[in-house]
Amino acid sequence: MAADAAPVSARFGTGFALVAMRLRRRSSLAHQTRTAFEHASDSRPGRASRANGDTVAMAPEIGVFVVADGISGHRGGAEASSTAVRAFLGRLRLLAPAARADEAELRRAMAEANAAVLAAARADAALTGMGTTLSAVVIAGSEARIVHIGDSRIYLFREGRPACLTRDHTLVAELVGRGDLGVEQIDGHPLRHVLSRSLGSREAVDPDIAALHLQPGDALILATDGATEALTIETLTRIMAERATTGATATCARIMEAVEAGAPSDDFSVAVVRPVNLRRRENNRRQE
Repeated sequence: MAADAAPVSARFGTGFALVAMRLRRRSSLAHQTRTAFEHASDSRPGRASRANGDTVAMAPEIGVFVVADGISGHRGGAEASSTAVRAFLGRLRLLAPAARADEAELRRAMAEANAAVLAAARADAALTGMGTTLSAVVIAGSEARIVHIGDSRIYLFREGRPACLTRDHTLVAELVGRGDLGVEQIDGHPLRHVLSRSLGSREAVDPDIAALHLQPGDALILATDGATEALTIETLTRIMAERATTGATATCARIMEAVEAGAPSDDFSVAVVRPVNLRRRENNRRQE
């Protein structure tokens, strides 16, 4: 991401495990909720990048999945995203399972992530002005929380249909929201990559937090804007339909292949998360 806006609405989006930068897959058990997850993630530098400023974290043992996209230069971007993810996860790991999805605790975790980025920038002049997006899914059983700041995105695919669970925190998105700019004017707008909210940009932080009830068969896609700008929602929907019965690894690999075909200049990251035993758990509850 080049600076502290929004890609075209028709595009995918209206990627610690500090991503070992390679594709991975695990099926793990979050013991506190007995929810098993199938997940995979991948992250790659864009054509214009000397280093990858994205960070992806998969923490299925606590039901948390995160993508972050660092801004302000190569070193600063990577430092900002990894620092924020580390602080965010560190806070949640200290909490009891029932408290991790509490909105007040999630806001506190984001505040600590913001403070960590600011502190790192103050400690090193070379990191001045760095910042990052952060979008996360926190899952406990069939209930989830979406935690978001910036212009990375989280999508829910349910019965083959996509729904964007986040909104871009960009100057252009705000102009569109106020009716001062038309959707058709977004593409190519000089401010479309300028964030209105991010971690590390100011002392106070105001993330969006929303509740989500998961259903059997749901799939979540988390992605940074390097991926969302290179992939249309039609292409993503087709991939998800084709891969509905395949594992997260194959799905993530196919999405990354499609993004790569778009020759993105920015770093791009994708994470695929599927809770795999919701049907059995819900059926058991009905029988009790």
